[in-house]
Amino acid sequence: MSPGESGALLQDGLIWDPRLLLDARLLEVLHGELRERMGLTDARSALLCAGFVQGYRDGSRATGVLGMPSAPLLPIDARVSAARDCVAGGWPSREAAAVLASQGAHSEPACALSSGYASGWLTALSGEDVLATEVRCAASGDVACRFEARPVSKLTTCEQEPAVRAALDALPFAALRAEVERKETLTEAGPAFDSTTAAVHVWGPVMVVPYSGGDTATTVEAVVRDGAGEPISVVVVDVAGAILDDGFGAAALEQTVQTIQAGGAEAVIAGVSAESQRLLGRLSNDSCSLHRELPEAIAAAFRIAESQRHST
Repeated sequence: MSPGESGALLQDGLIWDPRLLLDARLLEVLHGELRERMGLTDARSALLCAGFVQGYRDGSRATGVLGMPSAPLLPIDARVSAARDCVAGGWPSREAAAVLASQGAHSEPACALSSGYASGWLTALSGEDVLATEVRCAASGDVACRFEARPVSKLTTCEQEPAVRAALDALPFAALRAEVERKETLTEAGPAFDSTTAAVHVWGPVMVVPYSGGDTATTVEAVVRDGAGEPISVVVVDVAGAILDDGFGAAALEQTVQTIQAGGAEAVIAGVSAESQRLLGRLSNDSCSLHRELPEAIAAAFRIAESQRHST
């Protein structure tokens, strides 16, 4: 893919859409349309770049470099393989299933989007450009999709492998990293959280709401049951600055927690001061974690959401 084509691809809103990794039907249609419009080689290059920007964005968020902390959209099982001097692992066969549905069986690995995502994720986590190459693929008859990843600086012995060479030609690492960092800086990784306003913020499965007494339970119920977008599985209630007493204040907060749990979500309380610790202590025994700082609570909420996703 030429630099001009890469630049044009970055302007396409679809490349930033997380549904590419989550919506099997969208991925199936995209594979089919890109191959028909661009041909197999350029379609794979486009998907590789799309995966990289999403993986690098998510990896940068996970490390706290960019935006709010979040879990990877594509679950990656990656471990260091000393025997092969690389990181080896796998990902779910969702993309392979989409390839099979749209194009039929392939004679070689076909999960370009997943390969790009793993490359971007590992690049962000390691601080150096990393290329993940799929070595086994469910779309070509293997039981599962597996990959090997190495720093680009150590790929000199592998440059003659066609798949590695094609991927290196397709991925303008520096340009993609710069574009992700520029976009994340401009958008502040999505909606910025302003704790001085009474606004509700939703990032995927995590909702953050400032505590405002009895009205909070009503607000939470309306948003959780709205049904638009990804289901909310964790709600962070920020009680910083709120007046909590043994009477009405405690009862209203307890009602909020009960409303969250009745909606099938888990509650996390942020802004817990030393003074409110005693009052809120009994809530922590009811599947509700307490945190002093809001960023700490949000990070915990994303970890809980990721754990829930793996357990389902």
